[in-house]
Amino acid sequence: MTSRRMQFGVLLAVCSCLILPACRKEGAEGGKVGGGQQSAVTITLSTDNNGNCVQSQGGATVTNATVHYDQSVTWCAVDQSGNKLAFDLQFAQGASPFAQNQFTATAGNCSSPSGIPTNAMERIYPYQQITINGKQCAVGSDGMHIKPGT
Repeated sequence: MTSRRMQFGVLLAVCSCLILPACRKEGAEGGKVGGGQQSAVTITLSTDNNGNCVQSQGGATVTNATVHYDQSVTWCAVDQSGNKLAFDLQFAQGASPFAQNQFTATAGNCSSPSGIPTNAMERIYPYQQITINGKQCAVGSDGMHIKPGT
């Protein structure tokens, strides 16, 4: 009997080593992360050599950053060396998907709204003005595209 118990224990250990690593937390592909916490989106702001605002998400330059209803957002402005710069970002009055229209950060910091989009309908919310390191850049058609939850 003791031999059978040992065999069962070894079999259980082997199965655990093979099966459990295949299990993943919900959110491993960009959704909610364990415990129901919302995932976060980081949008990086910078300027090009012509003074135009440039925003990127996930390392790719985008005109409209994609944010889902259930995601939080963080904006960071950086220079070409990756140093975090002071910035001020504004949506038009009453045209923000968040409770506030303006987000600012000092050098070395980023800025996040408190919580997830609150006024979010599936549409594009254009930025009205962006100032990076004290210099206003040309916003063009940059903004955020709010989409259904992840």
